[in-house]
Amino acid sequence: MNLLQAAEEDRHGMTTVWLARLPSVREFFAVPHDPKRWRDRPVWKLPVSYAGAASVLMEKMISLATEGKAEASALLPPYLFLWRHHFEVRLKSILNCVAENPSKWTDATGQNVPPEFFSPVSRTHSLLRLWERVQPMAEAVWANETHIWELPRMRATDVSELIGQLHAIDPRGDGVRYARDNNGSLTMLNVSRVDLEHAERNMVDIAEFLWWARLEIGATVIDLPYEADEAEARRLVVWQAASDEEFS
Repeated sequence: MNLLQAAEEDRHGMTTVWLARLPSVREFFAVPHDPKRWRDRPVWKLPVSYAGAASVLMEKMISLATEGKAEASALLPPYLFLWRHHFEVRLKSILNCVAENPSKWTDATGQNVPPEFFSPVSRTHSLLRLWERVQPMAEAVWANETHIWELPRMRATDVSELIGQLHAIDPRGDGVRYARDNNGSLTMLNVSRVDLEHAERNMVDIAEFLWWARLEIGATVIDLPYEADEAEARRLVVWQAASDEEFS
């Protein structure tokens, strides 16, 4: 018996999806004629998948709440966890792309990148610690006279305030996954009424800002494998960001 795959005789009428694994920009240009080399790649677009799953869960919560069903509130902790994990992964992605090309970032912005820039926080689950490192970089690309991608709706100060609130709900990554945290204390005591559409709009706006920051910062430090025009460079930056590995 297989956990995920039905027997051939039982598959009729079932819906199937395939888990995608695509190469990074660097890998593609290193081995373009050997796709088998890509089979050990991380799952494609995994970070953004958590955001998508959260939004699907929100639709279900709204539906249940509209019907007056109490089950709606039970979906709130996994909803918060999915968004929280998406933000954590995206923040680590931004830090890692700068850590891999520190001299380019320093040359472009004047901001010094210390040798131990990413490694001390690579395993943290604190959104606040991660954001405190990302915020100055996001503000640096925001201050540019021109931008490659359209500015998001939120500004860094708004994102800072909202991430601070989410950090207060779950400072260590165990506050929305369990009824008690690692210290044995009850979790989510500071959460009561939640206006679902309002919460979703804020989450989406934070995600939009972090995606924009990942692209603008990535464009600043990307090491292109060949001479590329502006449109091609944009495509490669997006590809690089979409093929980021998930960080634990």
